Amino acid sequence: MGTSSTAKTAIANSSDSTNDVTLSGSSVTDAWPIDTRLKAGDNYTATLGDGNNLGAADGAITHLIICPGNEAGDATSCASAAINDRGFGKLLSDTTDNVTRVFITPGATTSFELVTADNVGTADNVTATQAITDTKSTTTAVTLGTALTVVTEATGFSPVMDSLIHGSTLYTLTAKDNGTLTACTSGTCPTSASAVFVSTVSDRIVLDSDGTKMIGIADNGTNIAVYNLTTGTPVRVGANITTVAIGDSFCGAVGGSRVLVANDNSTDNITGGGAIFFNATAIDNSTGWDTSSTVAAGLDNSTVGVNCAMTYGGISGDNRTFYMVIDNRTSTLLYSIIDNTTALTVSLAGTLASTTADNLAIATDTNGVPYVVIDNATGGANLYRTTSLTPLGAVGLYGAVDVEVSSDNTKAGVAGISTDAATGYPAVRVWYNE
Repeated sequence: MGTSSTAKTAIANSSDSTNDVTLSGSSVTDAWPIDTRLKAGDNYTATLGDGNNLGAADGAITHLIICPGNEAGDATSCASAAINDRGFGKLLSDTTDNVTRVFITPGATTSFELVTADNVGTADNVTATQAITDTKSTTTAVTLGTALTVVTEATGFSPVMDSLIHGSTLYTLTAKDNGTLTACTSGTCPTSASAVFVSTVSDRIVLDSDGTKMIGIADNGTNIAVYNLTTGTPVRVGANITTVAIGDSFCGAVGGSRVLVANDNSTDNITGGGAIFFNATAIDNSTGWDTSSTVAAGLDNSTVGVNCAMTYGGISGDNRTFYMVIDNRTSTLLYSIIDNTTALTVSLAGTLASTTADNLAIATDTNGVPYVVIDNATGGANLYRTTSLTPLGAVGLYGAVDVEVSSDNTKAGVAGISTDAATGYPAVRVWYNE
């Protein structure tokens, strides 16, 4: 084991909880030191022990070094391989101020930024953003930079909101004044536009971007409306989608110049079974939806506020792939939806049986691999990866969670609040996947 590709620090073994590196590939001996004269195949495979400490367990060990010669490894020229990391860093629970909503967005290079909304107390009503600096460590938590005020609402503050980075601009869309969109660029937030949705927003807002196009989705209690927010004046996408009851679950995303919206047009999923309705169209179509589909899997309408979550996964030829995660009151389901502009193909990709959600969030990396966060209140949030919903572990935060993947795919940031309550301190944790 080495602190570089040449600096030998500790000797590997195959039977200890420290510096454990097992070998496979020889029917005669799979132990250190390797005797290549006895190998049964072409190669040995060296595998680091899962969860074992390396060296002094201080993160200084960066390389596995294998040298020819005697057991001491006296050769001056040795083969080496960098040891990368996978797992959670230390949880941050900031104690500066209570918040009601927390979002995580891409930051500069491969970092993240935090957006918080706070209407706790008569003097707050502030939405702000802070840069996140993460340290790959289980003992050192991420740190937050100086808060930049996005907007201060003297009246009419609404926690019904969403936030993202589109291009290099931070956008925040709230329910105030029929939808208010605020833009922040180069450390200032001078631009706000209201009446994005024409009518009152009642329960939910979705703001989504594929990096090229940006949309806003909201409901007014009887209809779901979608608007293209990419340039200038908001332009309607498709047509209003009628809902049955206030609080009907919905989600949506934009990708490859196509917009996809999912909703359940039923009063509940307990007695009526329910179905999920999908509508898709080109982002420049302002008259209706050109493709649709239905899946017999009701969303959870018995738990207030549990909406589905959707994200764009990428394009191959004419096929645009979207991912949607839902809570159907008994399990969490992950669907893939392929839109080829003439039809929608909806497939169940993954199931977490007996796992129900109070809040859901989803994002994909640049390879289209989904990351899903499920908060089930008293149990807190858990992070999952891939369409098989491979568990990555408990995150240690709660609430209306959010997730984002870094531009180089090496880490995923998860944000929420510090306690299972309506308000709490902002909490952030980073999962590394080097």
